[in-house]
Order: sequence, then C-alpha cells, then structure tokens
Amino acid sequence: TADSNASSDGDAIKVFVRVRPLTQGSGLTTDGDRSLCLTVTSPHTVRLHCKPEPRTFTYDHVADMDTSQEEVFSSVAKNIVESCMNGYNGTIFAYGQTGSGKTFTMLGKS
Repeated sequence: TADSNASSDGDAIKVFVRVRPLTQGSGLTTDGDRSLCLTVTSPHTVRLHCKPEPRTFTYDHVADMDTSQEEVFSSVAKNIVESCMNGYNGTIFAYGQTGSGKTFTMLGKS
C-alpha cells in the first residue's frame, strides 16, 4: 500500500527533457548554419529535424528554451525533494553529452 505522503506516482521512473538555450559555439545546429536541429512541439514531444525524414519523440515532460529554472524545478524536482524531506529515497539523474546543459539544468545561470 502506498503511504499518503508518498508521491502519487509511486516509484515511477519519468523522463524529462530540457532543450537548453543556444550558447556561442554550441553544437545545436545542422548543416553548419545557426538553424535549430529540433523543435519542441508540445509539453511532451520534440521533433528532430534529421534527414531524410524528421522524427518525433515523446517524453513525460519537455521543457523548451524559454522555460525558467523555477519551472524546471517545479516540474522535475519539487515532488522528489518533498518526498526526500518526508523520509523517502529519491534520485534525479542528469544524463547527456558533455556540454549539453546538465549543469545548467541543475543550477541555472552562473
């Protein structure tokens, strides 16, 4: 039985994607130009502009470049932190290529 203080999602693993803002020299371009290689099409999907056919991927939550650090925390970490404060284990695992924005996602702007 689930404790009433536990998250309503229980032990569910969720995948959240954050598309970080472009920085000078970032590798988020296609064909050597400054056009984006993907777009956020909904709060749950991203569209990768690959060739020959674009592909759409679905996740539990997608944060676009305009999403604030507070909004990321509220949607990704708040419930996990609250559960930890109530004695439950919780993990936030940031995964991605070097320079892809993991530290930015966890800490925000310097």
